[in-house]
Amino acid sequence: MISVTDVKTNTAHTIDAQQSTDEKGLSRARQYVKHTPQSSTELFKLGIKYFVAGAFYSKKIFIAPTLQKGMHIIEKL
Repeated sequence: MISVTDVKTNTAHTIDAQQSTDEKGLSRARQYVKHTPQSSTELFKLGIKYFVAGAFYSKKIFIAPTLQKGMHIIEKL
């Protein structure tokens, strides 16, 4: 799920949600890598350039494509 958080009102709004499935040869990380760039266009329209994620996303497989799309990543390790 990709959400936008309004820190002034402490409210989150869902931008996109996608079900993770068991696809042969496609790891969860690769599925998430496909999902994020698909949503980046909508995020850019809203003026959002920062993606906040948990430690699971601190993998090169996720970070490199996200940075190539022009997004910045803030992660909690």
